[in-house]
Amino acid sequence: MAPLIYMPLDSEEGTAAFTAATLLKGGALYTGAFDTMLPLNYYIYKTAFSFFGEGAAAVRYVSVIYVILTALAVFIICRQRLGAFISFAAMVFYVLSVLNPHTGALRAYPAMFAGFPLLLSFMVLLNRDKGYENTHFAISGFFMGTAMLI
Repeated sequence: MAPLIYMPLDSEEGTAAFTAATLLKGGALYTGAFDTMLPLNYYIYKTAFSFFGEGAAAVRYVSVIYVILTALAVFIICRQRLGAFISFAAMVFYVLSVLNPHTGALRAYPAMFAGFPLLLSFMVLLNRDKGYENTHFAISGFFMGTAMLI
């Protein structure tokens, strides 16, 4: 995994990193640096730069955190319905697909960051309690809306 962390940013990641660096220095979104991604992606990059310093490694560290969180969410969702072995296999297949160089290899694209809130939304819908359906739908909608802004 170490070589993947120090992999250089591609053009899409570089543009997002430049915009996030502009935000970190007090610039305004969509004016100081122009790009067409939705806003939460830039703030994920900005948070990465705040915690780990500016650079490709910072973006990769946050990508690893997102992969771990998403893998755990896959495991939890599958464990509730399918059992331990299948849920572990699903989690392993998810991690292997994310680390595969042919599918992006830890590239910090919005689609990767959107996976975790979408799984949280799905988890809330699967575990709704009788009498609290509207609350669960609202929480699920919040997570889904968050995913759509990434």
